[in-house]
Amino acid sequence: MQRACRPLSAAIFGALVGVASSCTSEPVISGPRVDQKYLTGAAAAAINSKGQFNLPAPSPGPYPEITSDRAVVLANAFLHDYGPLWLGRWEQEHGAPLPLSNLSPCPRQFYARSPYLPLPAAVSSTMRKVLGGFWIVTYCDGSAAAVMIAVSSFATDVQVGTGAVELSDAGVNFYSVGVPAGGAYPPAPEVSANLMASQVGVRVSQVPQLLLRPWPYAPWAAVWRIGLEIPVSVTGAHGTRERQWLEVGYNPAVTLPQLLDADPDLADSTTQAFIDPAGARSDGLDYTFVAELQPDISLGYESVRVTVNASNEVPDSSP
Repeated sequence: MQRACRPLSAAIFGALVGVASSCTSEPVISGPRVDQKYLTGAAAAAINSKGQFNLPAPSPGPYPEITSDRAVVLANAFLHDYGPLWLGRWEQEHGAPLPLSNLSPCPRQFYARSPYLPLPAAVSSTMRKVLGGFWIVTYCDGSAAAVMIAVSSFATDVQVGTGAVELSDAGVNFYSVGVPAGGAYPPAPEVSANLMASQVGVRVSQVPQLLLRPWPYAPWAAVWRIGLEIPVSVTGAHGTRERQWLEVGYNPAVTLPQLLDADPDLADSTTQAFIDPAGARSDGLDYTFVAELQPDISLGYESVRVTVNASNEVPDSSP
């Protein structure tokens, strides 16, 4: 099954990128290098010689998961088998023709953590994949992102032969979407850190974490959770509150990365109920279960603005 929530057209995305570029001193959409003045603590210590974050490996869970290298192998096979079928949709979402033969994996893959705590043992492997983590494998046409293929981290049963997926349910093990020209799903962690610090006026102190949003959001809507040096006051549609952790990502109504915060009206909503037709029940009826959200996940996020100091500039930390 394909997850819900689809991006806006590439034409709208391009127009918004033009607006954003004209309003900032440096582009926040392009450029994988983080500005060192925006970092402190663990975030600063995690930067490599390329000016990019060394992201930690996924924490082991109760069930085996595939590696990033294996995710690329499976994504390549999916592209080989299903690319011709999905090409028209990808080109519409990308906003330009996409020659499949020119596409190759972009240099980096990102692990997006499941929004749920470990599921009950009786949950089927199919449902475990739907609600589990995903590897985000983006394909580039030259140096530009063109197609994003998300591969279930639980796709341990998928085998490939001569470049073809031999065992797969394309809607459970894979999710794909065309990337609007000039954009990225998700925005790079360095782009997200630059955006966060430049708009908030406070340095980033923690390495960004990529989190999937709860069902029915698709992997393209994953958010980077970013820790700040000090708490800040944020204001959104549902009031003002103090936060030291915020998110950067996309909301369904907008295709530019935004500062996001958990919707306070959903603070008490910490579970979701699901029906699992393939779950274990002795009477043959559909298995029903309740999935608990991770403590740092919200059922919904809203765009927020932050006011920290009059200049809205990160203080200079140089000696």
